[in-house]
Amino acid sequence: MLKNTEITEGEDDRVAEKKYSGRPGIAIIIFGLIMVYIIFFLITFLFKKDVKIYEVTSGKVVQSLDVPGIILREEEPGKEKEAGKSVYLKLPGAKVKVGDPIYYTDNSRESSAGFTDVILDGEDKTNITDLVRAYRTDYDINSFKGLYDVSSGIKTIAVNAAAKDSGRFPSGTVESQTPGYIVYYTDGYEGLKEEDISVELFEKGKEKKDSENGYKIITSDIWNIYVRLNENDISQYGLKDKSVVYVDLKKTDTPVRGNFELIDKGGVKYGKITLNKYVMLYSYDRITDIELSSSSDTGLQVPNTAIVAKEYYSVPEEYLTKGGNSNKTGFMVQTGNNVNFQEISVSAKKDGECFINKDSISEGTVLVRPDSDDRYTVKKTGMVDGVFCVNAGYTDFYPVEIIQSSKEYSLVRESQTGLSIYDRILLQAAGHEENEVIY
Repeated sequence: MLKNTEITEGEDDRVAEKKYSGRPGIAIIIFGLIMVYIIFFLITFLFKKDVKIYEVTSGKVVQSLDVPGIILREEEPGKEKEAGKSVYLKLPGAKVKVGDPIYYTDNSRESSAGFTDVILDGEDKTNITDLVRAYRTDYDINSFKGLYDVSSGIKTIAVNAAAKDSGRFPSGTVESQTPGYIVYYTDGYEGLKEEDISVELFEKGKEKKDSENGYKIITSDIWNIYVRLNENDISQYGLKDKSVVYVDLKKTDTPVRGNFELIDKGGVKYGKITLNKYVMLYSYDRITDIELSSSSDTGLQVPNTAIVAKEYYSVPEEYLTKGGNSNKTGFMVQTGNNVNFQEISVSAKKDGECFINKDSISEGTVLVRPDSDDRYTVKKTGMVDGVFCVNAGYTDFYPVEIIQSSKEYSLVRESQTGLSIYDRILLQAAGHEENEVIY
């Protein structure tokens, strides 16, 4: 028989309470876990170290001397300039030989105008192409000088071509008396000699002297720059015994190699730099600012704040050897009475010492010098400069060899097994350790 079961109102409430009694506890636990995660995230965020990344770039010598220099070159002033407008027949800087027409004075302003058809030869066309190419390379939206140079240059080429076509040049045309490079500018210092160099000249040379010459001829590619030096400059930049230096001329893309000589004039020291190219780049200059260095080293540019030191075991380099017929390097390690080769990587070499990561060898290890009975017990340590590379998202210490340093940057040597261009490193390395997760 079926038995009727009647559930009272009170029993119904107890059943519902029993049915849902476990759910509020689970919700509290989940909520608590979320709060713990949020709190942990906030603490991590608030106390996280400020990490800035620097991408390694190539660089040149960072320690150089900025100094003004006086330019001396072999140059001969030409004839005095006549009153009137000069019509040039050769482009500035063009090479001329004896008897070449250079310019004439056009008082009527008619002899250089009026022609419409001019036959240009191959050299003329090449010169015009070079003018346009130079204009495009040095184009400056804020200056019309480049456009003027192209315009006047083409006119010079056209006037010269017209004169050649007609078979005669206007009367009074000035011809070159000396072979060399033509410059339509004189500053009155064309006769300057080495014995004329003085402290006062560095100031006077900035001012153009009265000169009536219409042009000058630079007769040699060899030229000299004289710079004033003090004893501190000579010592700091290693110039005392140098016969060769490197000069950043500002107008060239790379430093230029030049012969160097120290000159003493009345107790004042001067550096004489002799160059054999780029003379025409400075044909209009007498005083110029240069960067002088005693080395042409290039490498990787690294901020000094990125460089830290790490302790390594130090082992004399003569203990380093190769194993058997392989090219693997390592050391002969003595264990009891046995001596065996072990491949051990050397992180850096300096002053006859090999620096080995402490994870690669243990203190107290006995090394045997190849072809000798000499023994060396690993104990001595030394500091090695390096940076924290973060290419993989964590800090990996890369030893570096510093070539030169300035106030803000160091130049380090590029290595096939170490730091390379475009590597990402910590900009502020102090306070960080190896194997830190950065991102």
